Amino acid sequence: MKSTAELREMNVEDLQSMLYEIRKDQFKLRLLRTQDPQSVKTHHFSEMKKQVAKIKTIITEKNRKLV
Repeated sequence: MKSTAELREMNVEDLQSMLYEIRKDQFKLRLLRTQDPQSVKTHHFSEMKKQVAKIKTIITEKNRKLV
């Protein structure tokens, strides 16, 4: 998981690709949870959710600066 400062240095395309990868990992984790609930560490869900929020916020900030 990258820090906010590292995320701010990235360009929008890289952030969007990272967002896509995190969303894909979230989906895989949800599927794994339905198959074997004991093996999934539930704190990963909240960490991914926070990471998605950070990335979306930074993308929005960068888009507002361009306008």
